[in-house]
Amino acid sequence: RRTSSRTRGSTEMATALIDSSFPAISSLLEAAPSVAGTACASYMKAATALMAARLGLVERSVTVDGLPWTYLERPAVGVSTAGGRTTILLHGMSMSLHEFIPCAHALRSLPGRLLLLPYLGHDDDARPLPDGRLKRHPDVDEGTAWMLKLIAALGVADYNLVGYSLGGSTALALAAHSHGIRRIVCLNPGFAEAVGDAEARVRLCEVYAYTDAPSARRFVDECLTPADKGYAVQGWVGELFQRAMPMPAYLRTMYEGMMASYDDHLTSKWVPALLRRGPGRAPPVLCIASEGDRVIRHDAVRRLCEEWAAAGLDVSFLSQPGYGHWFSDKGSSLVKFWSYFEATAPAVLDFL
Repeated sequence: RRTSSRTRGSTEMATALIDSSFPAISSLLEAAPSVAGTACASYMKAATALMAARLGLVERSVTVDGLPWTYLERPAVGVSTAGGRTTILLHGMSMSLHEFIPCAHALRSLPGRLLLLPYLGHDDDARPLPDGRLKRHPDVDEGTAWMLKLIAALGVADYNLVGYSLGGSTALALAAHSHGIRRIVCLNPGFAEAVGDAEARVRLCEVYAYTDAPSARRFVDECLTPADKGYAVQGWVGELFQRAMPMPAYLRTMYEGMMASYDDHLTSKWVPALLRRGPGRAPPVLCIASEGDRVIRHDAVRRLCEEWAAAGLDVSFLSQPGYGHWFSDKGSSLVKFWSYFEATAPAVLDFL
């Protein structure tokens, strides 16, 4: 117990030191944007590492279809009385496992096992293996089938899902195929119907697949911040993203392949499959959409939720004011990149 208390105290002290360094980083913006970008990248990585330590996250590996995959896990700390004993977190298209740690940290009071899972064709495991094999870039249906294999390999049969953006649409796809899901949370859900037509999806893919600091700044400016933000996205933000969240070349191929297969699966497949189970047999769903989101249209998500509820699904919809697809109308959220998850955590925890 003494060791645990000492570790927790050290972590909290380190977190306070990192938070107090933000004003110094901010002061570098105009004088030395390149240095500031590097400092912010280090800030983000250090903060994420501290969150992982506080959570007790461990990196583990599992074999699926003969290939090793890395995932993150917080072992069970209790038994949930409000859903599954395990909560699976599914990150967004421009994120990775480690970049999604802030979401798990915001939900750290959840009892039970927490799992942060990778995507087929995504994350670090998409790199070529020594024998030349490459984990393929799947279409939406293939990715869903593979994710179900991964969950089964981890011995999970009774669980909640929390998905952000792409993870939100993936969560509903999994629910249409699995009867072991208790509850689903979709944060700024990447429903194809809410992104737009095929042309809009391809255009979105082009902006997401940034290759350098200027294109990364454009990605943040056009996709992640709200339309009514009261600040300009500076060049150092592009360098921050390029350094802290580099976009591997293979992801552009993945994005293009996924967007090409990213049809209206919700209305044509997934929701009808849930409705066929009958009243009370599909898992309850909570959708939280940011009012200023320019990637996933807030009004479209609301309309879809209303239609599903009218058809018989247990769906709740909440609006999150002051945010875009990730960042808020406060410039500080560009560095405190976990603020969205802190803002939505109370509603998520209450639902689960």
